[in-house]
Amino acid sequence: MSSSNKGLRLSMPEPEPDRVFDDADSPELTRAKNEYLRVAKVRRFNTDAILEQLAYEGCLTVEDFEKKTAWVKEQDRVENIETVARSMRDRGFPRRHLDTIVAAFIEGKDQQVTDALAKARAFAAETGRCLLVLSGGTGVGKTHAAVSLTFELEVNGRLGYNGLGGISHFIAATDLAKRAGFDHEAQWRELEQSRLLVIDDYGAEFADGKGWLAAAFDGLINHRYADCRLTVITTNLDAAAFKSRAGERIADRIVEAGRFVVLAGESLRRRKAG
Repeated sequence: MSSSNKGLRLSMPEPEPDRVFDDADSPELTRAKNEYLRVAKVRRFNTDAILEQLAYEGCLTVEDFEKKTAWVKEQDRVENIETVARSMRDRGFPRRHLDTIVAAFIEGKDQQVTDALAKARAFAAETGRCLLVLSGGTGVGKTHAAVSLTFELEVNGRLGYNGLGGISHFIAATDLAKRAGFDHEAQWRELEQSRLLVIDDYGAEFADGKGWLAAAFDGLINHRYADCRLTVITTNLDAAAFKSRAGERIADRIVEAGRFVVLAGESLRRRKAG
């Protein structure tokens, strides 16, 4: 988490001392107090200590308990966001994209919805499709959209946990060759079994003359296709060049169970710089 986000945490709200709830046995007050204790227990707070603190603070109002409950829930929300972000960094997702996404989530704001992100979200909402290719020139937001989509799915609990090395993974196409060797069988298995795999900048990798890497890539995509595991590929290649490089079988898989999305427009980086 970048230092700019440290000030976003809330402090525990204090009850208003001049307010007294006349009926300590009121159903509204009981419900508010129990809800506060419930969310505090979910957060693994020491509920005995909380009860002792409440006795010390004296008679609190329904509004006081609602504020305390909201504070605990907000702490839980922020912690969940930060935990997901840390875990995704450990699984290869680039910090440059994650920090921007996380800051927007913590502040409760929707980040800028680019054409790439809108189309990635629309794809994720479809059923029965598992292969998404985001194609376009440099700087149109392909990688950011892939990272954003993954983060949104994870933080909202839509990917679950597969017990086989993590929920999602990110790998640059140039690093695929390093993972495909026999010395990295466990890491390759992670890519096969990951609930969501982002392969970034396909086409930038070295195309070996013997086709060994192409065969490994074909096997990886076919394995994930057979298990209906979500794969997002970003590339600068157009449809014809992608098909030529990836092969007929992968192209057919995308037609059957995926989308090849062409993204147009100028570079977002150049637009911001201007």
